[in-house]
Order: sequence, then C-alpha cells, then structure tokens
Amino acid sequence: MTGELDKLLAKGAGAFTHPKIAQRVRQLAYGHLTSLGRHTISGMITASGRQFMDWSAAYRLFSEQRIDVAKPQQVCLDRAVEEVAAD
Repeated sequence: MTGELDKLLAKGAGAFTHPKIAQRVRQLAYGHLTSLGRHTISGMITASGRQFMDWSAAYRLFSEQRIDVAKPQQVCLDRAVEEVAAD
C-alpha cells in the first residue's frame, strides 16, 4: 500500500509549491490512512507520530493555498479509471 501511495504522490508532485510541502503532505497522508476515529488534522499528525512536534506547519498547509488541489484530484481520478479499465 505504501508503494502505491508514494506513486500517486509522485505523480501529483507538481501540485506542491515546495518539496517540504510535498513531504508534509506525504506524512499527513500516511497519518490519514492510519488514524482511528475522526480524521482530523490533529488525528493525522498524531497517527504519523508527530504529536510532540510543532503543528503550525501542518495547519498552515490547510489554511493557506499551498497546494493546487485540482492536480492531486486528477491524478487519483486517472488512477481509478486505469483500475476500472483493467477489469
């Protein structure tokens, strides 16, 4: 599963304005997949093992326009169509 997620994130790398943002998105994506209960930002941070670090960068990721969300959505949609077409 981690390999597939990394492939998706690599295809959508053009959506991030800086490599550090791509790294932060990757950490939060893994936290999102492994968090229990409600999938909040704090839950994703905790599930990714970063609960004792500064959370401000993660919250800025969602409060400021640091990601072109259309690009990752298109990558996921394209990948889903590939999977459906394979069957």
